[in-house]
Amino acid sequence: MLDVLLLIAILTVLAIPFTDDVVNDDGDTVVEVDPVVALIAVVVVFAYEVGFVRWRAQTPGKIAMSIAVSDASTGSPPSFRQAVMRWLLLGISWSLVVPVLGPVLGLVVLMLSYTSAFWDRRQQNWNDKIARTRVIAKSATAAQA
Repeated sequence: MLDVLLLIAILTVLAIPFTDDVVNDDGDTVVEVDPVVALIAVVVVFAYEVGFVRWRAQTPGKIAMSIAVSDASTGSPPSFRQAVMRWLLLGISWSLVVPVLGPVLGLVVLMLSYTSAFWDRRQQNWNDKIARTRVIAKSATAAQA
């Protein structure tokens, strides 16, 4: 949740120059957003998720929760490819699944992905299975180092 809130704040600030108040046919004022905002959002979310996972194996939200991403077979930090693969499922879900299935079914698919770790014997969600990664608990001593 922390990562989502941070991204919403970042994207809101970045979108301000690309928005205009427009009066529609009914006389109501609506906010019109330039389509370039969607491209900016994809780039920012990609850089945030992939950048943090590759750099520290943790996003700020994962740091707050004392968890990290690791290679499932070696336990080492994930490679750039693995970080991208983890992000792709989320990116594909929002860019393809949500428009095709609609926001409700798209959200169900995303929730199934994230909650699948609860019943998976290796405790991996779909992102982790695709990227061959795992989310692990970070010990308090390791987090301070």
